[in-house]
Amino acid sequence: MRIPVLSFWLATLIGVSAADDPFAQHVRTTDPLTPEQQLKSFHLPEGLKIQLVAAEPDLRKPLNMAFDVSGRLWVTESREYPFAAPTNSRPRDTIRIFSDIDESGRARGVSTFATNLNIPIGLYPFRSPSSDPTDSRSTWKCVVWSIPNILLLEDSDHNGAADRSKVLYGPFDYTRDTHGNQASFRRAPDGWIYATHGFNNQSKVSGTDGHEIELSSGNTYRFRLDGSRIEKWTHGQVNPFGLYFDARGNLYSADCHSSPIYQLLRGAYYPSFGKPHDGLGFGPTTIQHSHGSTAIAGIVMLEDPAWGQEFQRDLLIGNVMTSRINRDRLEWRGSSSVGHEEDDFLKCDDPWFRPVDLQLGPDGLLYIADFYNRIIGHYEVPLDHPGRDRERGRIWRVLPTGAPYLDSALPLNPAGLVAELNSVNSTRRSLALNDLAENHCLDGKRVDHGTARGWIGSMWLQHRAGVLESETLISMIESGALHTGEWAARAAAEHENWSDELVRKMKSALKHDYAMLQRCAAEALGQHPEYPAIRELAELLENAPAEDTHLRHVIRIALRNQLAGAGDEGFKTAASLEAPARRAIGELCVAVPSANAAKFILSHGMRADSSEELRRAQFRHIAEHIDREHLDQFAMVMRERNESLDRQVDVFRYFLDGLSARGETGDRIGGTIADWGRELTQQLLAKEELDRSVWGNTPRPRRSRQANPWAIQERRCRDGKTSRLISSHPHGERLTGRLRSKSFKLPGKLSFYLCGHRGFPDKEAHTYNRVRIRLADSNRILHEAFPPRHDTAEKIEWDLSGFAGRDGYFEAIDGDSDSAYAWLAFGRFEPALDELKLQNPKALAERTLIGARLAKDLQLAIREPIHRLVSDPHTDFNVRAEAASALARMNQGGLRWMLARVVGTPEVRDGLREEAGEELVADEDAAEFIVRAMSRTTAAQQLELARILAGSAVGSKQLIQLIESGKTSRAVLTDSTVSKKLIAVSAVNAELITSLTRGLPPANAGRDDLIGKRIAQFRSVKPDRENGAVLFETACAACHQLKGKGKVVGPQLDGIGNRGLDRIVEDILDPNRNVDVAFRSESIALKSGDVISALVRKNHPRTLLIANTAGQEQVIPKNEITSRTSSSSSLMPDNFHQAIPERGFHDLIAFLLNQR
Repeated sequence: MRIPVLSFWLATLIGVSAADDPFAQHVRTTDPLTPEQQLKSFHLPEGLKIQLVAAEPDLRKPLNMAFDVSGRLWVTESREYPFAAPTNSRPRDTIRIFSDIDESGRARGVSTFATNLNIPIGLYPFRSPSSDPTDSRSTWKCVVWSIPNILLLEDSDHNGAADRSKVLYGPFDYTRDTHGNQASFRRAPDGWIYATHGFNNQSKVSGTDGHEIELSSGNTYRFRLDGSRIEKWTHGQVNPFGLYFDARGNLYSADCHSSPIYQLLRGAYYPSFGKPHDGLGFGPTTIQHSHGSTAIAGIVMLEDPAWGQEFQRDLLIGNVMTSRINRDRLEWRGSSSVGHEEDDFLKCDDPWFRPVDLQLGPDGLLYIADFYNRIIGHYEVPLDHPGRDRERGRIWRVLPTGAPYLDSALPLNPAGLVAELNSVNSTRRSLALNDLAENHCLDGKRVDHGTARGWIGSMWLQHRAGVLESETLISMIESGALHTGEWAARAAAEHENWSDELVRKMKSALKHDYAMLQRCAAEALGQHPEYPAIRELAELLENAPAEDTHLRHVIRIALRNQLAGAGDEGFKTAASLEAPARRAIGELCVAVPSANAAKFILSHGMRADSSEELRRAQFRHIAEHIDREHLDQFAMVMRERNESLDRQVDVFRYFLDGLSARGETGDRIGGTIADWGRELTQQLLAKEELDRSVWGNTPRPRRSRQANPWAIQERRCRDGKTSRLISSHPHGERLTGRLRSKSFKLPGKLSFYLCGHRGFPDKEAHTYNRVRIRLADSNRILHEAFPPRHDTAEKIEWDLSGFAGRDGYFEAIDGDSDSAYAWLAFGRFEPALDELKLQNPKALAERTLIGARLAKDLQLAIREPIHRLVSDPHTDFNVRAEAASALARMNQGGLRWMLARVVGTPEVRDGLREEAGEELVADEDAAEFIVRAMSRTTAAQQLELARILAGSAVGSKQLIQLIESGKTSRAVLTDSTVSKKLIAVSAVNAELITSLTRGLPPANAGRDDLIGKRIAQFRSVKPDRENGAVLFETACAACHQLKGKGKVVGPQLDGIGNRGLDRIVEDILDPNRNVDVAFRSESIALKSGDVISALVRKNHPRTLLIANTAGQEQVIPKNEITSRTSSSSSLMPDNFHQAIPERGFHDLIAFLLNQR
């Protein structure tokens, strides 16, 4: 048997054996099948069959489909993907039309409507009067996305191919990504085309009316067919690809990386890689489960009698990673749809099957666009991988066996089309409505609608003709006919100039017992704040069932819109409501950016039992939006309230967030608030407060982001007592740290109790966890003890008689980051020295840390406590680092801030940190210290110092001088962090780096060997998946979400197991190799001299909301930023091979491979 060369090369390249699951590989390892072979590989529920509609050579790489009123199937196809052809060249992509589909499913006719398109995706074919005024006939047209514009193509000469092209909207951004772009064009009864913006790009687009919208990664929008206006519909999502309007007008989307299915609500925000919502929370979901994949494309609801009761109104989505079509059954809770996972609708044995679009045809049957390809991943596989197929593509049709189905073509005469408005098939109704509106000049008033569906169609014809009257909408609401009221309310949202009676009717609809009518009426009133309905909407919100999440969210959006547009009178109305309604409005006022809203929160929205998240948002909103006089008064009231210091500090920090958003930071704050902040800081850093703490924690090197693990915990002791001990167990066994006491005069004898573990019981005991006593002057270890490997504390006695009276200190080390049997606890010291007293190290350190941070943020010159924190080597590491930063800010200029960075970098050895702290306190010039330090440290320490120096203009100059003079190795410039920071400071440094590193091997030269070694090791070990799950939670969940848990800063990891072993190991050990553009970091240089690597979450007028390398959010005032530089690097650290022990690494890989 002959083995294809390409197939052999691929199998060799990725190291996949024939026994491996081909569906788990991003690069499929099987050979392509012919369409006839593939047809036999499908599995469907009993009573259904599948047919081939079209295949190569008539079709290549289909992306989106759409039917026209004549029953023809239009398809965009792209051979250019994933690389857009240059805009000055002639691309090769086309629109194909398939017609005359016979009983076997095969299209007997195929033609090309348009050529030379550039990765076309969304399309909408239709006919309308010719653009040539001398031609009285209608011409076929198609709205299509082709990089970089949405085009209107026309066949003006009636030869079946487009000969005219007009830009409707654009240019859109496509430079960051090409696999989403503008897609899923669906025309609604209102005449607008709804679309998905896709993944990652940042677009600014307007219509001829000048109204501009901004679209980031995700988002849905709508536009008019004539190019006049474009509007944003929803915010967020990550990569929506697929829209569907159901028979009741609800719009559903298929999305990747957030939730696979949403019933979209106008104006709602949805999760998008950690970006914030609008203050109302994220829009509700329809399903929570992931269907084992984050690559979902295409969505459809089976709404046709041909499907019977078993499948009626089920939602289907295409799953291009698992090569399946997933099915969800909807349960209705009022107006809210809740999906329940059913058995997959379609399975395929051929892993090349890639269902990218689904359509319910005018015949009532299901059509599937199959991108048929070895590779579907955009960033999971190199874009230039030679295995990407560009020649194959299929369209499939699924139908119930024995069930009658309709002819795809609709009658083209007015009477026939009017009759189709009554069809039970939503695709036929839509095609008929649009053709009547475009070609037959029917205004709907003369339409004999006959049924409720026909009446709804007639109403939309009137709306689109501009003759719809309020009386028609009132009649429909009053009729009680099937769904007519909710459709009338949807039309009212688009309708201008409501009559007084219509206003009353819409308000009364809020009290109807039909939830969907309530929701549509609320949405309409939210779109028309000129008709005040705050009281009525508030009453509905109070009574709306908690389980009807969509209704409640729409009401909150409507109230937000009404308040934003109502001015003083609206807030007066809100203030006159009963207390529960006032509180509810006070909660949603955080989404109304106005002084009136801030005052309302202040007067009516504050509750003692509010969640901390809401309190934070409310305080921040008040500080950002209320006038300064009221803000100072509020600050004075909060300052004088009889609340604990911790509570006051929390409130004050929320204030600072809000002040930062209005551009007030540091010494710009002033007034009562500055006085309050100074008072709080002085209390937190008072001598008696600092004297309380006798224990200081230092994180392990390369784990500086870890929390302090030490707290108090009760444990049984060998003498039968239950005692409170200092323990590293309560906050999770993964946490590590070194806890040191203050120095004390050593007694002749010292005893204490110790319990804990040294690894799993069936493994040999390690030495990572231990306690010891050391001399303060030389750090000499006098005694050392290890945990007894059980939970009961044993008594330890040390003879110190030879050193009695000398200064020493006690040290406890938890160096085991495993998930279990990885902690220790100690206490009950005799003699009971003050320096060894029982206290909660974590809690005390956090209070002092906040004090140091406030001193820095407020630029307070309170030197004595700050000097003390920096100078004292026993100070908690994170506290000391923050204090050093505060001290550097007090003495701005030169290289002093770098001393603070040295103090705050755990990778720098202890002695060097101590020296940097002394220099900083002494207010000496840092240049001499840095030269001295660089000349006497190891290569690893030089690299850490170089990373610090590279972050400012003065520091980068110093570093380059050290390298050019031979006092520092050139090799530090090959480090991605160093080079990235240098270039962020000055683009000129890029050329200098190239010159200085010529001839040096790259920093990650051995990374391929490491990856290969870890893969080979994994195949020979027995990893612990449960341990891997715990490791994921502690090491990964700060940035990655899996099954709804964790943060969405980096990519969501549902279905990551489908990437396969090789790719997962590569992504972890070399995160800069395949960086999705959406996750490329920015280097942000600050006036303080610091350079931050971050992802920008939200761009406010005066601030940036960022996520740093720890996954933590941070607000940066724009007036503190000197430059922003995009990077091709990932925010993910590239030292996981050092940060995670090999055994834990294998456990983590096993856990991730199991996520499918």
